[in-house]
Amino acid sequence: MKRIIICLALCALSCFAVAGPFGLDFGASAGSLSKLKLKKVPNQEFWYTTKTPPNPHNDFSEYRLLITPTHGLCRIDAFSSAVATDVYGEKLRSRFYWVKDALSKKYGDATEVDGLKPGSIWSEPRDYMTSLVKEERQLVAFWEEEAGRSDGVESLMLTARGLTDSSGLIALTYFSKDGPACMKLSQSKRDSSL
Repeated sequence: MKRIIICLALCALSCFAVAGPFGLDFGASAGSLSKLKLKKVPNQEFWYTTKTPPNPHNDFSEYRLLITPTHGLCRIDAFSSAVATDVYGEKLRSRFYWVKDALSKKYGDATEVDGLKPGSIWSEPRDYMTSLVKEERQLVAFWEEEAGRSDGVESLMLTARGLTDSSGLIALTYFSKDGPACMKLSQSKRDSSL
């Protein structure tokens, strides 16, 4: 009888566990995520790619995971396929705001930046995509730490990136509380051969 009660208690606890973004749990080791068909990213210490997270999202086609031996999974980058758009970036911006609104329902209001660097010559509306490609414009939304999140997300950032004057992509990054330490570890490991 005691064994049955313990099993029921464990089941009840696991029923309330909340998976992180795309069904991935922060802190998970690379070994525990091996069923995702992880591929190491060349020249990037502790970075892996997959196209098959447990809960993929239709707007994203590739996922990059930062998984260190010390902290496990601590950062998730998701990338959309190329979004065909016009020089004004209308379809890319539309996709960006659709994803931003969906994230805001879960994480609350974001801080948004849609701005051109001072002095940029790409200031006309028809230069929108060119300014993104040249990295003279930012279209980004970010959500900072919020107490009590059960999915392990410390912060997240949504970015529109220009590929050409007529295409771009959406990038979404989730950080765990160990995200900064993981980035530092990855960087120091990469730079250790200098």
